[in-house]
Amino acid sequence: MLTGTSWDVMLDSFKDMVSSLYKRWKWYLWDSLEPEDQNGFQSFIDEKASHAKLRASLKRLSSFLAKKSGRQVIVLIDEYEAPNNYAYEYGFYKEVRPLRPPQLYSRLTTFDPG
Repeated sequence: MLTGTSWDVMLDSFKDMVSSLYKRWKWYLWDSLEPEDQNGFQSFIDEKASHAKLRASLKRLSSFLAKKSGRQVIVLIDEYEAPNNYAYEYGFYKEVRPLRPPQLYSRLTTFDPG
């Protein structure tokens, strides 16, 4: 679950989650990636991707998986409201607010297989 008592802690938690997901799929995807995509892929694993790239990290991973498998990919997110709840409780809601559920839903359901 994505939690934290400050924006920085929550962001670190998200970086860690993304890194774990990319590590989990590296064995399957690595040889099918272009060299520039391999660099970007590795930046997620190393937790060095920019904030802008982090925002698109799940979309990129699902896009890589779709391209490799030739099938559509569905990303399921449980407890997506938890970051908002923690942010409100610990006083950094303004930093998290741009990712409120309608925008998050829109970002995650917009799929471009490539």
